[in-house]
Amino acid sequence: MFKYNHLKLVVLLSVAICSKAFTAELSAIETLYKSGEYKLVSKNLKELGTKNFTPEHFTLYINALRRMDLDDAEDAAELAIKAYPENADMYLSHAGIMGDQAQDSVFSALGYAKKALNSLKKAVELKPDQIKYRNALMSFYIAAPSIAGGDIELAMIEANAIKKIDSTAGIAASARVYSADDKPDKAIAILNEGIKEQPNSISLHANLASFYNMTEDFSLAITTYKKLGNLPISVDSEDFSNNEDYINALHSEQLLILGSYYQLGRIALASNTNLQDGIDSMNRYIELYPQADFPINNLPSLDWAKLRLAGLYFENKQFSKADKLFNAVELNKENKQMKQVHKALGKALKKQNK
Repeated sequence: MFKYNHLKLVVLLSVAICSKAFTAELSAIETLYKSGEYKLVSKNLKELGTKNFTPEHFTLYINALRRMDLDDAEDAAELAIKAYPENADMYLSHAGIMGDQAQDSVFSALGYAKKALNSLKKAVELKPDQIKYRNALMSFYIAAPSIAGGDIELAMIEANAIKKIDSTAGIAASARVYSADDKPDKAIAILNEGIKEQPNSISLHANLASFYNMTEDFSLAITTYKKLGNLPISVDSEDFSNNEDYINALHSEQLLILGSYYQLGRIALASNTNLQDGIDSMNRYIELYPQADFPINNLPSLDWAKLRLAGLYFENKQFSKADKLFNAVELNKENKQMKQVHKALGKALKKQNK
């Protein structure tokens, strides 16, 4: 009995040590990925061997390969769904690669689209009560041409299914479908109705502001972004079954609020209206951006914000402030849009300073 228990304890300790080492190794690779070291990520994971991959390893591997070679990413995605046939995230990753291949391929586009659709359906089948999988399937139905499986009616079925899971997410989903069906007025109406019922909903205000911007109703877009920027964070940990989902929801709301300050300033500049509101809002974005303790990868950079703010100062006839801020911008020469905006403002300032 002693020998058996001793052996059992040794095995358990070995498993625990390996598990910690595995977690540390995965964390190091995630750091490499976030730094854009995709070749190193791929190399390190290859050395580990796909037979030893967890779903998290496969996700990193597929995403790294996606940025280097789509064919290799496709092979990895196929391995992932074979290794983990009951994991919805593996099918979501697979669908993403198939979608990329469809866009890059002329002769095989329909075949890849079919594979993407099948994987999205499988993900929903595995996790029917998870919004992200239904959202992904809905997005496919919206974006794909009918010959490849696109279908507005099926998209609305998914939006209604999402609404049964979460009314707020369902309203936003329905608005997207109406917009894709060239019915922006219906999208705006359903969002306004939702906001009447949920006046503090950050996501509904963000969606509504985006639709007003899309329909070029800049005054209402600015007003809505202004309201959004003043809303309290409404995420409660008690509403979530695990801490990871709570953190993700919290970060999502924080991201929308911070992003609203930039969007208000950008729209004020584009429409040449509410310039002082735009200046105040962009200054707030520049102040809060470095303080963010949540992922901000998808938000415009500080230099973009400074360039927009310089433009706002220029339009507001605060030329010395515009000139000073313009000279503080570090231009991203790889970004064509930024180069164009920078060049145009530079010319305008030069002319003004003559």
